[in-house]
Amino acid sequence: MIDTLMVSNLGVIREVEAEVSTGLVAITGETGAGKTLLTTALSLLLGQRGGVELIGPSSDTARVRALLVLDGTEFTAEREITASGRSRARLDGSLVSLTELSGRTSRAIQLFGQHLAVRLASTREQVRLLDRFGGCDPSELQLHSRELTALNDHLQRLDLEEESRRKRQELLEYEIGELEAAGIDGPEEDARVSDELQRLGTLEEQRALLGSLHDSLAGDDGVTGLLHQAAGQWRRLDSGICGRLTDLASELDDLAQDLRRREESLSDDPERTAALEDRLNVLVRIKRRFGPTLADALARREEIRLELSGIGAEERDAAAGLQKLALLEQAVADGKARLASCRQKAAERLTASILDLLPAVALDGARFQVAFDEEEALYPRFEFTANVGFKPEPISRVASGGELSRLMLALATVLGSDSPSLVFDEVDTGIGGATGLSIARTLRSLGRERQVIVVTHLPQIAAAADQQLLVTKTAEGDFSGSAVRRLAGEERVAEIARMLSGQPSSELAREHARDLLSSFSG
Repeated sequence: MIDTLMVSNLGVIREVEAEVSTGLVAITGETGAGKTLLTTALSLLLGQRGGVELIGPSSDTARVRALLVLDGTEFTAEREITASGRSRARLDGSLVSLTELSGRTSRAIQLFGQHLAVRLASTREQVRLLDRFGGCDPSELQLHSRELTALNDHLQRLDLEEESRRKRQELLEYEIGELEAAGIDGPEEDARVSDELQRLGTLEEQRALLGSLHDSLAGDDGVTGLLHQAAGQWRRLDSGICGRLTDLASELDDLAQDLRRREESLSDDPERTAALEDRLNVLVRIKRRFGPTLADALARREEIRLELSGIGAEERDAAAGLQKLALLEQAVADGKARLASCRQKAAERLTASILDLLPAVALDGARFQVAFDEEEALYPRFEFTANVGFKPEPISRVASGGELSRLMLALATVLGSDSPSLVFDEVDTGIGGATGLSIARTLRSLGRERQVIVVTHLPQIAAAADQQLLVTKTAEGDFSGSAVRRLAGEERVAEIARMLSGQPSSELAREHARDLLSSFSG
C-alpha cells in the first residue's frame, strides 16, 4: 500500500507530499487543479512511459517518490524524468530498470484507469483473473506441455538424424569387422612377425656358419685334434696340464656335436615364410588404414565399439521416447480437459457475480460475459456492452474510460486483488444521485479490505471516504502550482458542499454535506 507520496515539478504540481491512510481515500478538487496528475505520478512509479511534456517550469526534472508497504516491509520507489528525455528509476535509492521498478511496485499498487484497457484486454491477464477466481491450477498442464514440446523436439532431431546415423553405423560396423577379422595379437605383433621373417630369410647363411665352425673345431685340422695331440705330449711331463687339455678337448667335442645337430635341424619352411608374409601384409594394411601403429588401430577399435554403443543407445532412446510421447500426449489431453472444465465453471460463476454487481456500479442494463473461442475452451475472452440491445464485444473495443473503471471496480470487488492498494480514476464519470451512493458504498466496502484511492467529483464518494485529500491551485509569482492537504472537520464539510452545489459557504449545502458524512459514519 501507499504510505507517503511525494511529487515534485510534475506539470502544475511544484512540490507535494501527502500521507495516505488505509481504507477509502478520496482525492477531490476543482477541475484543472491537478488531481489527475497524482494518478499520473503513480503510473510513472508503475513503469508507464512519461515524456518531457510532464516536466513543470520550476526545474528541468520531474520527480515522483513513494514510500510503499508490501507484505509488512517498507520500501521506496522513485522515478525521474529529465529535460533531455532520460528517465531514471530507483528502488530504495538504487538505480534499477523500469521493468524492475514496475515488477516491484505493481505488487503494491494497481491502477484502474484508461490505460488498463490494454492490460485487461490481454488473454494472459484474463486467464490469470479467471484462474484465481475459480481456483484453477494450470501448472501441471504447463509442465506436461513443456515436457511434450521438448520430447517432440528431441524425437524430431533423432528422426532427422536417422539416415546419417544409419550410414555412420554401417561404416563403423564395416571398420570394426575389418579390425576384428584381423585378430591383432597385441600392439607388437608386427615387430614379432618381422623378426621371424628376418630369421627365416637367413637360414642358408646360418647353416654355412655352423658348418664352418664345426669344421674348425672337429675337422682334420680342427682345434680338438690339436688339443688331444698336445695332451698326449704333456702326459709324461705334467699330468695336470694334460688333464686340463683333455677336458677342454672333450668340451669342444660336445660343442662341435651340438653345432652339427643345429645345422642339421635348420631346414627351409616356405609355407611358414609365406604365411608370415601374408600376415605382415594384413598388419601393414591395418596400420595404413587405422594407424600409424597397431596400438592406434587397437585404440580405434575401442572407439568404434563405444560409438556403436552410443548409436544403439540413441535408437533405444527413440523407442522409449515414442512410448513416453503417447503417455505425455494423453496427460496433456487430460490436463486440458480438466482445466477447461474448471475455467468454464469459473466463467459461469464470474459472469453471474459481475452481472449482479453491475447495477451497483452504475452499469444498469450492461452485460458482461466470459466467452471461449477455441474448441478446447481453454482461453477466456471477457466481453462487455454498456448498451441494451447490443451484443457484448471484447472489452477493449467497447468500454469507455469511465465504464471500464466501473467494470474494473466490479471485477475488483468480486475477484479481490493481489495488490494492497487500488487506485481508481474516472470511476464516477457520467453518474450521480442514487447511483453515486451505490458506487460510494461499493468503494467503501472494498476499502475495508485494502487501501482504495479514488480521484472523484462525486460528493457521495468523498463523504464515504476514510480520508479526503484536497488538491488546490496556488499562485506563486508567475507560476500557478498545485497543493494537496488532508481535510477534516468543517474544511471537509465545505469541500463536499462545494461538490454538491458549487457554493462551499452555502449553509444548505453544508447541511446536506453533513448529512452525507453522517450517513457513512456508522
